[in-house]
Amino acid sequence: CRRIKDYFQEKRQAGESEHAHVPIVFVTSNDTIEARQRGFSVGATDFITKPFLDGKVLQSVGKILRQGGVMAGLTVMVAEECSLTREIVRENLNQEGATVIEAEDGEIAFNIIAEDPSGINLLITDLVMPGIDGRQLCRKIRHELGLTEIPIMFLISESDQSQLLDVFADGASDYLVKPFF
Repeated sequence: CRRIKDYFQEKRQAGESEHAHVPIVFVTSNDTIEARQRGFSVGATDFITKPFLDGKVLQSVGKILRQGGVMAGLTVMVAEECSLTREIVRENLNQEGATVIEAEDGEIAFNIIAEDPSGINLLITDLVMPGIDGRQLCRKIRHELGLTEIPIMFLISESDQSQLLDVFADGASDYLVKPFF
């Protein structure tokens, strides 16, 4: 997987290939969080666990090949300090047709959104980040920028679930519990 991704990256950089993304699906019986993390870190697009039900491979490939996707035309900001998590979220959103802008902390995300407030259709942010954390980012977007309509989704760990009421009071629209792969 890594060699395939590196090969096409080199071809793109040399202007010899227009393939922006080469999807790779792992079909495996080794379905653990660690195996998925390793797979996603080298560029996996999806995982199918063996034994699998009839139609599962077709469903996965169809999802990858579907033109546009349910998020076609939308721009999503992903504010997350973990590069692996950003990559997983980006790959999934790209499969659904979204354009993804990444930020490794809340301050970078806020500055990008402040430059073009109408350019972001959805914010996905980690709760815990250095500097401006997800809650502060959410409050700044809601109050300083006055963006009350943009959906803000939080990525939280199981241990952070006690803060859910506070997250919603800050203006969150929804949340996902990590790890989610």
